[in-house]
Amino acid sequence: MIHEDHAIEKAVMKSVGNVTNDMTFINTHLPEGIIQSAAHGTITAEDGESIDWISSRYWNNQ
Repeated sequence: MIHEDHAIEKAVMKSVGNVTNDMTFINTHLPEGIIQSAAHGTITAEDGESIDWISSRYWNNQ
């Protein structure tokens, strides 16, 4: 089973100020409780500066 989630979070980043993190996660549920996850997003500061990020993770959910 593949499950996609989207979230927007507001935060304060040290030396930057207020930021918004717009992100998407795609989780693939494999046999025996194993989950493979990939995520990507963009962190944007109030002045318009932004940075894109990617992440992946593989773990046993048991």
